[in-house]
Amino acid sequence: MKSKMEWFNNLMKHGTTRPDATSPSEETLELKCFHDAFMAVTEEYERAVAKHPFFAHTVFEPNADRDNATLVLEWHRSSLNTRVSNRNCSGVDVLECELAEAREAFTRGDYAHCYQELAQCGGIVVRMMLDVQKKLHAKAAQKEATHDA
Repeated sequence: MKSKMEWFNNLMKHGTTRPDATSPSEETLELKCFHDAFMAVTEEYERAVAKHPFFAHTVFEPNADRDNATLVLEWHRSSLNTRVSNRNCSGVDVLECELAEAREAFTRGDYAHCYQELAQCGGIVVRMMLDVQKKLHAKAAQKEATHDA
C-alpha cells in the first residue's frame, strides 16, 4: 500500500478525488476519509482567514517562562503516560501533550522543533477527524439499514 501522503500527493497531482478501485475496499475508504479530512481543514482554514484576517500576535506567549513551560510539559507527559497505562487516553490528551512540547520548544527559541511538534499536532487532529468520520459513516449506515427494514 502506498503511504497516505503518496496517495494524497498523487491525488493533488492528477486531480482525481478517488483512488482507482473497482470496489470500495476498507483501504480505499480510509484514503477517501484522509482526503476528505484534508479538504475540510483547507476549507476551514480559508473560511477562517476570510472571516478573521487577524490571527494572533504570536503563536505562544512571547514572554513565556521556560521553566514553567518545561514543568507543564513534564506534567502532560506524566499524565499521558498514566492515561495510556490505564487505557483511558483520548486524542485530546495526546494533542495537549504535543502542544506542550511545541510551547516548550518555542520558549527555548527552537523554532524548527516547534514547527515539527505543531505538524505532529496537525497529524493528531487528522487522526481525530478520521475517527469521527468513521462514526459518522457507521451512524449513516445504521440509519440506512433501519430505514430499509
